Amino acid sequence: PQITTIELSTWDLDAWPFLFEALDQGWHVSPTWNQDNHERGWGTEDDTRTGVWLDVLTRDGVYDALLNRRTFSTLDRNADILLTTSQGCWMGSDLRGTQTATLIVEADDPDAGDGFAALELWGRGEELLAEFDCDSQLTCHWEIELTLPEAGSYVLARAVEDDGDLLVSAPIWLGEAF
Repeated sequence: PQITTIELSTWDLDAWPFLFEALDQGWHVSPTWNQDNHERGWGTEDDTRTGVWLDVLTRDGVYDALLNRRTFSTLDRNADILLTTSQGCWMGSDLRGTQTATLIVEADDPDAGDGFAALELWGRGEELLAEFDCDSQLTCHWEIELTLPEAGSYVLARAVEDDGDLLVSAPIWLGEAF
């Protein structure tokens, strides 16, 4: 067994720095964002969600996606984010042996008025590596070639909606082994 996810929000705790602390220590985890409900109405108390990219909607499909870290966290109940490479590698992939990749970030929200302000790429040490202006579009697509400078590097994507809601992808690991 292995730990494959980390929760970004628990009660009033801002866990964004803890995600980078775990990743910088070599943990290969992907983000989740969950509710802490103790009454009926599970999943309806707020808009936080964990998204899972599946090949097939089965128990085994969910298990495979969690094991391979194909999750994202969102503060918007029906928005999604996807980080891949131009070679078809999904977020959660470990691409050791290369420090350069062409990354593709896609974010989508079908609700009118829930456009995206920006897509961001973040790396080791909670460093903002690059940013793309989405101009309030409901679907935002960004392709960028990125070279990471050090061994054990990773990159994750964050989408910022115009209303401040955030979506966070699982990382892709690049570079040499620790």
